[in-house]
Amino acid sequence: MSARSERTNIDPLLRQLSSRDLPNPLSQSVKLLKEGEINHAETELLAFLAQTPNQAEALALLACIDLAQNRPDLARIRLNEASLTLGSIPEIWFFLGLAQWRSGHSKDSIASFDEAIELVSGYGDAAYQKGLALLSLKQFNQAADAFRRAAMVDHQDVQAVTFQAQCHYESRQWEEAMGAAQRAIQLDPKNFQAYNILGLTLNSLGQIKEAGACFRAAIKIQPTFAAAYSNLGQTYLSLGQPAQALEACIQAVQLDDRLASAHCNRAAALRALGHLDEALSALQKALQNDPSISEVHSALGGVYLDAAQPNQAIDSYREALRIRPDLKEVQSQLVMALQYSPLSIPQEIKAEACAWAEKFTPDLREPLRPKGQLRKIGFVSGRLGNQPMGYLLEGLLAGIDPSLYEVTIYANQGARDEQGDRLARYCQNWRGIMGLDDETVTQIVSEDQMDVLIDLAGHLSTNKLSVFGNRVAPLQATWLGFCGTTGMPQMDVLIGDRVATPATEDHLVVEKVGRMPHSFFCYTPPREEVMMRPAPSQRGEPFTFGCFAQTRKINRQTIEAWCEILNEVPGSRILLKTKGLSSQTMRSQYTRWFEEGGVTPDRVVFMASTSWVLHLMAHNQIDALLDPFPYSCPILTCEALWMGVPVLTMAGPGFVGKLAASTLHQVGLDQLVTSSVEDYVTMGVRLANDLDQITEWRAGLRQTLLDSPLCDSAGFAMSFCQLLEQEFSLRAG
Repeated sequence: MSARSERTNIDPLLRQLSSRDLPNPLSQSVKLLKEGEINHAETELLAFLAQTPNQAEALALLACIDLAQNRPDLARIRLNEASLTLGSIPEIWFFLGLAQWRSGHSKDSIASFDEAIELVSGYGDAAYQKGLALLSLKQFNQAADAFRRAAMVDHQDVQAVTFQAQCHYESRQWEEAMGAAQRAIQLDPKNFQAYNILGLTLNSLGQIKEAGACFRAAIKIQPTFAAAYSNLGQTYLSLGQPAQALEACIQAVQLDDRLASAHCNRAAALRALGHLDEALSALQKALQNDPSISEVHSALGGVYLDAAQPNQAIDSYREALRIRPDLKEVQSQLVMALQYSPLSIPQEIKAEACAWAEKFTPDLREPLRPKGQLRKIGFVSGRLGNQPMGYLLEGLLAGIDPSLYEVTIYANQGARDEQGDRLARYCQNWRGIMGLDDETVTQIVSEDQMDVLIDLAGHLSTNKLSVFGNRVAPLQATWLGFCGTTGMPQMDVLIGDRVATPATEDHLVVEKVGRMPHSFFCYTPPREEVMMRPAPSQRGEPFTFGCFAQTRKINRQTIEAWCEILNEVPGSRILLKTKGLSSQTMRSQYTRWFEEGGVTPDRVVFMASTSWVLHLMAHNQIDALLDPFPYSCPILTCEALWMGVPVLTMAGPGFVGKLAASTLHQVGLDQLVTSSVEDYVTMGVRLANDLDQITEWRAGLRQTLLDSPLCDSAGFAMSFCQLLEQEFSLRAG
């Protein structure tokens, strides 16, 4: 629906003026306007005003002509003058408000519409136009109320009801948005705008398939409706079908190349497919259409991050926040981006996290005191299932004794997959909270009376940190998903371990650090049987280093260190494997960085994303895994150890800098943990020159991993619950 769906019928004003004792020339002008003779009427009125300056009725009539001829500034001036004499006529205020809105004075227009409504309480058109003005100012709650008042005057006003649904959607009032959209469809079964809003609402509630049906219904009614194609693309993305999403978004931009949201969704689909260069082009096109849309800058941040350009990503997130400072999701993304930048320091990351907490979770509620024994443990998470989070959580849940603890998962995601179903079997309650606002989730958790609530997302995009800001449990902790401080005083404990979160770095976090006796996480080995082959160097091939991390972790500084290693090991090569490498731009960028470091392209092998089994099998093509920095990779470290591949890491500052170091410590490989780039390079060269050790590790690392605390799910669960019990009792006093 166009934001210019105005009510501009001048007949009520003409009737009001006709009822007055008008001079004959003005009566003639009114007659001409009723007959549609606008130009003739304007000539007569200008001639009359030349003889009788500032005559109020003539000014009002000329202002109506100005509006018809798209001269809102002139109409505003004339109606301001006319209102001094004709202020008792509600239509004068109505058209003054319309002129003010059209000329960019939306706030002034609201006051004028209110004057009209004050004179005639049932002035539905004035309430409707007030709603449009409030909507343009993004005052969605007030706009929804104005449209509701307009619909109360005319129960068949489908435009007012549809705009009311849109305002409720923008305010994240899902139930009200659904009700208004459904009511608009009842009034007009071919209301494609209402179907679109209903689809957006259902999508926000996690009812993805139902949302897709609404978008298809909108397209069937109006095949040229570009926004519905764009939103259908977003639905496909939520269903994990980026190819179908891309097809829908291409259709959207073909219909309306100026639709910034379509370019954003097209970019998201391309990014999901690993085509970062094309995603960047799509977002640049969106910026050309409208550089003031914060969502475009936020999406650019994500693409730059995946393109191993964290500093550009940080700039994009800051620009999005400059446009819309209230976007807490974007400020969380900024915190994440800082963790990936080699130029960031932990104190800066902490400061940004604290700024997020101060802005979005003011500490206004008193902590809850524990009552009785610790019984109920809740986990609040985003993407579980076939994700690293799902696999890491499984070991803990499998080891928790259900006779002692009742486990509830609050999942901010759509439908469960196979891994999600496995997780659900280990807990007593699974509550889907996708699409629910923070206050609703707060109410749900409060009614469940959790003793401990554990955040698994931190500043990831699916977080529900604001719920923790409402202090819904006596003990609140953050663990696993986001390795860093939330910045929130309401978060009592950050769960780490002695290596990843040493006591010397307690000043880098707001929370109290609760340290596990071994690793801060438990690893569940793959269920798939994947055969290990001898390392490339054992097969007479060149010594091959590898890194399977996301492109956002493989920055220029890391590649410079790898170049030093490769230059010291003649004939060696490196295999990089990740989804982002399906982008030719990324391959070219990395190739250029390697060449600038003295490594020729024939020594760099690229692989894009593969199936899970092929991913594990790819370890047979490398001798040693190189962990990137400053953001290390504990899961990739475990996978490499499972496949008999040693991992070299450099322990940096902050939690994210020591994730692989903690993992290697658990399997007795502290010699592979370095503390500087120089030591990192030296150890990398040493690995390539000790083929006997590579052979020994190939044969024994899997069993070493299985025998380590990393795979002791029962022991991990016992220690985890003991830590919670200890912190819970401390708060009980």
